[in-house]
Amino acid sequence: MNKLYEKQILSVLVEGGPNTLQRFIDAGLYDEIRVIQSKNMRLNEGISAPQINILATTTEETAEDIISYYRRATS
Repeated sequence: MNKLYEKQILSVLVEGGPNTLQRFIDAGLYDEIRVIQSKNMRLNEGISAPQINILATTTEETAEDIISYYRRATS
């Protein structure tokens, strides 16, 4: 993260596995999280999604998906 800052890179899209994503969430290294859930597909097994311990600020629906937006509180 320091190297990105030094290079004045201010925006990064993190699309990793659950462990990578959870580390960014736990460290508070995000401004916005988007969770896209299918309305039609349910998995009974698999890898658990990262835990987001804040409420979604906005939710929208498309024909097939529900998109929830989470924004980190800034001070």
